[in-house]
Amino acid sequence: MEISKEMIKKIADLARLEIENLDEFRGEFEEILKYFEKIDNFPKYEELPPLVNPVSNKLRLREDIVEKEKEEKVSYLKGSKTIREDHFQVPKIISDGEEK
Repeated sequence: MEISKEMIKKIADLARLEIENLDEFRGEFEEILKYFEKIDNFPKYEELPPLVNPVSNKLRLREDIVEKEKEEKVSYLKGSKTIREDHFQVPKIISDGEEK
């Protein structure tokens, strides 16, 4: 695509650029446009084949079964000094703005 000096002036005006050397800018701008032409030649998204994972591992699924929940909870709580309703009770470390 041939870029004229008038096009460069119009583009510079629209972009609010001050260009001192129009010929130098024209060459650089033509190079930029060549890269856009290369990008236009890339295959479109719809034309690309679907991506696949090179590793063909299949996930092994299992049922979620709760086993010994109560026993495990009790064994964890045995080491705590203070327990409240099957939970650890810890001292308050963040105040709510009111000092007592």
